[in-house]
Formats: sequence, C-alpha cells, structure tokens
Amino acid sequence: MLALRRGLLVMTLVSAAWANAGQAQEGVPLSFRFAAGQKAQYEISFSGSGSLISPEEGVVPVGLKGTLLLSCAVSEVLPDGSGRLQVRIPEGEMEISVGEQRAALSYRDQKLRWYANGREYMPPEADLGQLPLLGTPLVLRMAPDGQVTEVGFGDHPLVRSLQSALPQLNLTGVGSFGRRVFPDRPIRVGETWHFSEQLSPFGPAIPITVSSSYTLASFSEEGGIGLAKIAGYSEARLRTSALTLPLGQSEVTASVPQLRRTMTSTEFFNTAQGRLIRGDYQVGLSSQFSVRIGEEERKGELEGRIHVTVQAR
Repeated sequence: MLALRRGLLVMTLVSAAWANAGQAQEGVPLSFRFAAGQKAQYEISFSGSGSLISPEEGVVPVGLKGTLLLSCAVSEVLPDGSGRLQVRIPEGEMEISVGEQRAALSYRDQKLRWYANGREYMPPEADLGQLPLLGTPLVLRMAPDGQVTEVGFGDHPLVRSLQSALPQLNLTGVGSFGRRVFPDRPIRVGETWHFSEQLSPFGPAIPITVSSSYTLASFSEEGGIGLAKIAGYSEARLRTSALTLPLGQSEVTASVPQLRRTMTSTEFFNTAQGRLIRGDYQVGLSSQFSVRIGEEERKGELEGRIHVTVQAR
C-alpha cells in the first residue's frame, strides 16, 4: 500500500511538471486583466546615489532614498479590455542629499512635512487635497499590453499655473505615456520580444525614444495560478527644448539637451489574475543640463544609479 501511494504521488508530480512544461512550450499568454471595482496596493522602495558635475562646483555627491504606497482602483473596463484606473499615493517619505545639504519630506493623511538639515520648516501653502496623485486620483487608461494613455492631471490650480507658465507642454490631455510591455501572442519560456517606440506624452517639446527587450525566463503553475518570471532591459533617451518659467523679477530657463535612462528589471507576474506581484529594477541615469537665471547660466551633468523594488500587498 505504501509503495502504491508513493507511485501515485510520483505520477501526480510528473503529470503536473509535464503539464507545466507543455504550456511553457506551447506559449504563455501575458496580459493585464481588469475588472470594475478591482483594487490593488503596492509598496515601492527606492535608493540611489550619483554625482552632479559642473565647472563651478566640481563633483558633488547626491543621494536619494524613500518609500511610497501606491494605490490603484479600476473604475471602468472598456470594450477593448483596457482599464480606466485611478491611481493615488496616500503616503510616502523621501530623503535627499546634495553635498553636505540634507532634506527630507513625508506625506500622510494629505499632510506634508518638510525638513532641511534636521530642522522642520513650513511646507509651501497649497491645497494638497485636490492635487493629482496625492489628494485626488490620477486617472489613466491602461491597455492589456501595459501601454498607458489618456493620463488626466485634473484641474488643480497648480496644474493650471504650470500649463500657463509652460505653454510648450501639454499637461491637460497627455497622450501615450508608457511603452508596451507584452506582445499580442503567447510566449514560450526562453523566448525574447522587443519594442521600439517614439513617444511625446507632453507634446513635441519633449520627444522620448524608448527601446526595450524582455525574456520569459521561467513559468510555473500551481493551484490554477501561473507565475511568470520576466527579465527585461530598456533604454530611453529624451531631450527638451528651452523651457522658461517666471521667477519674481527674473526668468529661469532650463533645458536638457540629452538624458539617457537604462533599466534592468526582473518581474514576477501572475498570469491568472493578470497583475504584477513583484518587480526589481536597476536604473541608470546620465544627463546634461543647462539652467539660466537672468544673465547667469550654469551647465552641468548628472550621473546616477537607483534601485527600485515594487511589492504587491
């Protein structure tokens, strides 16, 4: 009897492994899935370091670390399977260092606290209760392949002020904001897919070129839940024309003639639920910039690396 039970157990395990291998060879469908009323929360942590390089200051070390809570809710499912999402950051904290200077801020219950070099200061006066992403949800549309479109920043006075000060940018009706993640066909384990796109989410003043590649590193299925491990690499390049903002009696003109962002990622995706479970991202930044205040102009470079983890609650 014991031998029979062992034989049945072995047969069950072999059958499950064979079924997983069969699906992996036939191809695994990858897509986000949405249902009206669906909610999810993600804990996001990040830390990074880098350098600001300029002729005037030389090399200045910079640092960044913090945590965020990201909340997502599906308000509507559209005929093509896309979801209308409401995204908020109900709480978060961040620390920034530039040379010997330190700053920290925290946001919770629609209240902002601000610190500089260990001393707390009054934050800028603003109605955060209506600020997109913090006080009110940022509304966007996400397709099953992961592309984000129709980002709405709302009608907050701060958004109107920025739009008025920067007419070159489109902050009221952002177009395609994110790249696609998934192809429109099932993927076999070990298979790689590629995307290359030109994006202008804020208008022609900030063109963005994105190229990316992904590989389905592994796939397992247990209890009706499929878990896909996806390894990725992407590179984005952008440049901005000169943007001018009024500052008291002077004007501030800033431009980024070159910015390059690279990202190496490992993501775990629940194929049954169609949602991200965990993501680990290594981000590299390299940028040139120019800032003119009145008659004084400064140019410099920024180099840095940031590690980001995203964990579903």
